[in-house]
Amino acid sequence: MSQAELLIVGGALLLVALDLFLGILARGYFFSNLVWASAVAALLIAFAQRRAPASLPVPYRASMVVLGLAAAVVAVRGVVGDLSVFMRPPMGADAISVLGLFGLLVGAGAMGLGAWRLVQGRD
Repeated sequence: MSQAELLIVGGALLLVALDLFLGILARGYFFSNLVWASAVAALLIAFAQRRAPASLPVPYRASMVVLGLAAAVVAVRGVVGDLSVFMRPPMGADAISVLGLFGLLVGAGAMGLGAWRLVQGRD
């Protein structure tokens, strides 16, 4: 697995773990369903590529690029929206929300960076 693919898979793992911990267990921070679905799909496609590459109905690299870029673009939109809410005086942000926002930035950023590296052909 190349470094770009590892960035995408690592970011996807972080996003899924973050959603399980903060979203379900702590009931604190939720992000877009599209970001979550992109992360899960990237993990499933990477797993299928390692187990049975002939069974994939879509090109591996192209699907990883699309999923990584989709997660990054939608996450940026979500982060901008969340920051505008957190900056308002009556709302503010609790520690769980800040942790979730930071995790979303790191996870989706890793997926986007990995996708960009795949597009550039650096890996």
